[in-house]
Amino acid sequence: MKPSIKAFVVLGSLGVAFVLGRASVSARLLSRAASGTPRIASFSGGALGVDDVRGPLGGVADPAHRHAAVEQLVRVRLLAQAAEAEGLHVTPEFLRRYSEELARVYMEKAFEEPFQKKLPTEAELKKFFEENQAKLARPERVRIAHLALLAPRSDAEARARKAADAQKLLQEARRTAKDDYAFGRLALTRSEDPRSRPAAGELPFATREELATRLGPEAAEVAFEATPGRIVERVVETEKG
Repeated sequence: MKPSIKAFVVLGSLGVAFVLGRASVSARLLSRAASGTPRIASFSGGALGVDDVRGPLGGVADPAHRHAAVEQLVRVRLLAQAAEAEGLHVTPEFLRRYSEELARVYMEKAFEEPFQKKLPTEAELKKFFEENQAKLARPERVRIAHLALLAPRSDAEARARKAADAQKLLQEARRTAKDDYAFGRLALTRSEDPRSRPAAGELPFATREELATRLGPEAAEVAFEATPGRIVERVVETEKG
């Protein structure tokens, strides 16, 4: 004989999901499970409360679908109670599955949920980055190779002579631009910067401020505006040369 179902349905904004029977290792756990919330459905030997159907019915708008879903939940509960009555909830296979599921639920409640609650919200993250932008931002850096001909502004004659030499070197650099090593050879033989000359004129990556300190603000401005991998198409004049 099929177990009789007598149910009444409270139609709310709840929705449908797959439901597992809540059979337990404890004797007749289903029969003594009591919900403190209003009943959604009653049947022979038990009832379903709001808490029992809240998750499975979340999001279902159609009344007929909600009614059918609750009836299915009742059927599952009745079948689970029948299984309890036959002692199937204490078989080795079920106990293994039960312990695995219970362990998973425990991990979620004891570790995952508390961890999720500690995670910063999107608004908190945005506020943090806005308040610490200067600390977190990586300044723009460039790496250049240069050839320096030194002549202070106070020595007009020397400066004019070095400017003419710089124009000749620029023409030579343009003529040999397809040779990846040509500029380095010119720097090794003609540059007057003692620190970069042994490195074929190359400088380490530097910020705008670092480059301005070393070569002058004029050189820093040109370096950050230059096309990567190309020779700057003019001689750059600084305080030093």
